[in-house]
Amino acid sequence: MNVKAPDKNCAVIIGVGQYKDSAAQDMSTPSEFKGPVYMGTQAATRALSDTHENAQIRAVVANQIDTVFCARTFADSGPLFPCPFGRSKNMGAAIARGAGIYSSRHVYAVIGGDTPQSLVAEAAEEIEAGAAKAVMICGGEAIANMKTAMRVGMALDWSDDVEAPLEDRGFFTPNCPPLMSRSAMQHQLYTPIEYYGLLENARRARQGLSREDYRKTISEIMGGMLQTSIGNPFSAHSDIDKDLLTLTPANPLFTDIYSKAILPKDAVNQGAAVIMTSYGRAIDMGLDPSRFVYLQAHVEGSESPVLERPDIDKSPVLEACITHAMATANVTAQDINLYDLYSCFPIVLKESAKVLGLNVYKDNLTLTGGLAFFGGPGNNYSLHGIVDMVNQIRDKSGLNYGLIHANGGFMSKHAVGIYSNKAASYPTRIIRHMAEDGPALKTIDAASGAGMLESFCVNYRQGVAVNAVIIGHLKDNGHRFYAKPKPEHITDLLNWLIGDDPFGQAVEIYTDGIKNYFMR
Repeated sequence: MNVKAPDKNCAVIIGVGQYKDSAAQDMSTPSEFKGPVYMGTQAATRALSDTHENAQIRAVVANQIDTVFCARTFADSGPLFPCPFGRSKNMGAAIARGAGIYSSRHVYAVIGGDTPQSLVAEAAEEIEAGAAKAVMICGGEAIANMKTAMRVGMALDWSDDVEAPLEDRGFFTPNCPPLMSRSAMQHQLYTPIEYYGLLENARRARQGLSREDYRKTISEIMGGMLQTSIGNPFSAHSDIDKDLLTLTPANPLFTDIYSKAILPKDAVNQGAAVIMTSYGRAIDMGLDPSRFVYLQAHVEGSESPVLERPDIDKSPVLEACITHAMATANVTAQDINLYDLYSCFPIVLKESAKVLGLNVYKDNLTLTGGLAFFGGPGNNYSLHGIVDMVNQIRDKSGLNYGLIHANGGFMSKHAVGIYSNKAASYPTRIIRHMAEDGPALKTIDAASGAGMLESFCVNYRQGVAVNAVIIGHLKDNGHRFYAKPKPEHITDLLNWLIGDDPFGQAVEIYTDGIKNYFMR
């Protein structure tokens, strides 16, 4: 199909693999409760096997892999996700060694669902610059095993002492605005569900929909993803009741918009891996060029923190990333026939699908089944999407283009990759640091006075409303703020938020110097 052979230095994907473990569903074999390194190792072994059927050639490939990029586990992503069973000192090296790969460089990535796509792009850059012979991108999670073992009181040890060079990049992406503002931390806004609840209700206000109608629309969107998940052997949660809308004890509200069924599920045991090298090196090793997949273009960028965004339910940087990725790859939306769009929450899907002109109710937006049904393996979800993308591009006849959107934070960081079985231009076209045009809105940590409510999120526990947060702006200067109900007023204010749609209504704000509180 390729009329002209790629430049010998052009980066190519030569092997992919993924793995799912079901030990947490079978309590008869507690000794089989393996940790995240095991999940990643199984995927890496499969990716290596995928490069060639001949064991001697696979050994040559393994010997060429000198660099390993590893996605950061949930447990290593902050204090909200601790694992009581120990951790790997160098997860990338541990996965590589388990797969028989003796790499010399190991990078532990930052937090964010955007990182797998960004790591593939970085691998392409290093290969094409001659800084790496071959690179493996990998990751694994064993959150299902961890949660089950904790619940029944198992004693497990997932620690290791692999000694190898480690470049730990820490939590945050350089040159990226902070995911959480100081005001957000003062108001103890740590969980994605609250941020996305605020974004989603702002979108609902824009559309003029009731809660019930809005929940119906997002249930319909997610229903299509569930169907894809059912056909994926690596899905962790495809056994969910197909009725995503009806509230039941098994499907309670988590916020006034989200019920349990449509939320991303982190209770997974999954691993994924991708192996890349240069076209010339792959040919020299005896690999089949008809199975090569190329990264045509990559664009990444980041939004301002939620409180500073002019329209909190929109993502202009996501739109710019997708638009520039297609332009850079010299393709249009009509050329792309495969998609895996990030699906942590419905509003992210809506934003990316809108740019691509896709019908969120009819078009297939995912190859995996999405984070609610395939599962949400921490920061590593999109690596599974890339594995499925490579496999489907290989399996389909003719020329194929696929688009990956990987999202981090609260619709905050975006990485978009376009893949094809067509030889890529050399060097790989990569754009970094797309940013929002125009000034961010002014915010205020300690607010007081007359305000207007812009959006809100009511949080539920076991189907009962327990607290809330609002975003508003002060009438006199337009400065944005977060605010919460004070405990002595919470019942009245929750009833108000639940019983009415208070968008644009007046609120009175007062502060204790740290948190802002609101009254009707």
